[in-house]
Amino acid sequence: MSSSWAAAFSVLLLLASTGCASRGHAFSSRFITEGTPTINVGGIETSVFGQPLASPRAAMPPLPDITTVTARPSSNLGTLEMTSAVLQGALAALEAQPTSGRVLDVAIAYLREGVADRAYDHLTAGLRHDKTNAALHDALARIWRDWGFPDRALSYSHAAVYYAPRSAEARNTLGTVLWALGQRDEAGKAFVASTELDPEGAYGWQNLCAVALADGRTAAAIDWCRRATALRKARKDRPR
Repeated sequence: MSSSWAAAFSVLLLLASTGCASRGHAFSSRFITEGTPTINVGGIETSVFGQPLASPRAAMPPLPDITTVTARPSSNLGTLEMTSAVLQGALAALEAQPTSGRVLDVAIAYLREGVADRAYDHLTAGLRHDKTNAALHDALARIWRDWGFPDRALSYSHAAVYYAPRSAEARNTLGTVLWALGQRDEAGKAFVASTELDPEGAYGWQNLCAVALADGRTAAAIDWCRRATALRKARKDRPR
């Protein structure tokens, strides 16, 4: 095996070890959103490219009509709101004391149940009352991105960075949106900024690994994937 093939194979093994091997998913599924989101001025903590990336639009499914996305009814919504204790609690707390943080809690609860349109409704309503809230802008950017409209996500993502310039999560989201738009160099810069703001965040290093791999820079990809893997392991092994 040549050194270049060996390096590429090593990267793929590192990606697979972090649950990032390619499964033929659509582009939006390459964004890892598992885990417990943290609410802060910079948004919800997530990681992103879950696998080596080809052309950003190569695996994207046909785009739905925008009016359908934003206006479609949620199936079984009444049942969900009656049976989900987490959603019930978030809705009750929001009704008792409407705040931007509680709007975000409700949106996260809906997103976890796969009801993105209701999450979108609450987030946009929240922004009407708190236009400078970076976390709400960041969450809306992610929804538009995952719906397949990164052009719509871009303004929200820039707003999140503007209102929370020290947020690694907001920079990371911006990187994923730029990547979806095909702006690879700018996406890489956003991921670098994310790792500088949060050196302990595995998601930023994982994304830099994916970018380097897409560019054929296997040595850098190996280094950054190893950092991401070590950070994830350290967090998992950390006493609670």
